[in-house]
Amino acid sequence: MEVTALRTNCRRGRGVLPFSPADQIKQNLIPVPSPSLRAGLCWLEPPEVTNAVVAYNWSMAVIACRPGWRLSDNASAALLSCVAGEWTARPDEDRPACQPECALPCANGGVCVSPDICVCPEGFTGDFCEEAVCEPPSPVPFAFAQYSAAPERKGEMQIGLFYENSVSEGEAYISCYPGYVMCSGLGMMRIECNNSVWLTKEATPKRASEITCSPYCRFFCENGGSCVAPGECQCQEGFAGERCETRVSWIARRRWRSGRQPYQKLPLGLG
Repeated sequence: MEVTALRTNCRRGRGVLPFSPADQIKQNLIPVPSPSLRAGLCWLEPPEVTNAVVAYNWSMAVIACRPGWRLSDNASAALLSCVAGEWTARPDEDRPACQPECALPCANGGVCVSPDICVCPEGFTGDFCEEAVCEPPSPVPFAFAQYSAAPERKGEMQIGLFYENSVSEGEAYISCYPGYVMCSGLGMMRIECNNSVWLTKEATPKRASEITCSPYCRFFCENGGSCVAPGECQCQEGFAGERCETRVSWIARRRWRSGRQPYQKLPLGLG
């Protein structure tokens, strides 16, 4: 109900005591009654309610929350009655308390702590906690990420993350170091944050944490060899060469490793 001007009958004298609008109440509404009239009345002020204004006479009080606040039962005002000289709420009501109102409910477990202000749990942000927070993407070995951030972090380099102006909020670019490529053969991949999870911008998105940068060898490492560094193959036992393309005998391998004479490929029958 809207608190405007409420009137109630006095217990004695058949007079009328007016109530002023709640937002106009600054001091006691009327003087303390004389001792002869105090019996059965509440001659002390009603209890204070945080973020509320109180209009009262000595038998009834109206409590109205300030703008941006509401009572727990969503009523616009609450009544206190004087019972045996004590201010008392109705039996079916709790003591009036004003709670903050937010234009929209605080989402994702957020709590409305003052008018239109939500305190969000970890991992969420926004006026009403409706947005998932994107933490910087996890560093990818042998790569760095160009990632958007708050203005004070622009241009900062940190554990494989480079914060710059040219990257839009909620997106990042993973770039492999020179000499390294991704499984797809690309050297760079765009990722974006979706509900606090970084996903690749592909026809079939995958988690950014699955991105790997591996060393690139221009020529395929043959005979079971592995590319262990840019342009460098690690050969299986019994093979040598830039691409592990050459098979060597046991004697040639031993001489070559000992350094007693230059490497010389021997016929297979000598091994």
